Amino acid sequence: MIILNESIVSPILLKVLEDKQIPVLEQGQWGDRLTSEKLNIQKATEFFKSMEMDKRILTNSENGITLLGHFQPNSNEYIWSKLLKDKSQVRNLTKSLYPDFYFQDFDLSMISELDKNQIHFRLLSNPILAIPV
Repeated sequence: MIILNESIVSPILLKVLEDKQIPVLEQGQWGDRLTSEKLNIQKATEFFKSMEMDKRILTNSENGITLLGHFQPNSNEYIWSKLLKDKSQVRNLTKSLYPDFYFQDFDLSMISELDKNQIHFRLLSNPILAIPV
């Protein structure tokens, strides 16, 4: 099972989906991109109902997580996908494994008030890429 986002579909992926008849849920506006009648395209309700039968689900885009949350908000797939997408939560969960790894959460509104002298590590080692402060 796969949720496809039209912006990232390779010919190789399409060939595998056709050959294996993997259930496909199209996401977004496809236009003329998917012209193959060999794809096993399903409607959202049918697609997510199949998921309840212990089938694994793939997506070629993070946007598929939003759809998964809409149709299966209590599924392990959605809960873990959402968690692992949140870098701050992953770092908090793994901080005991890497006690010397420094990280700090920032809200975008805090960046302009950030004292660069309080940062405990160099953000950029290549001066060509340095962002003027």
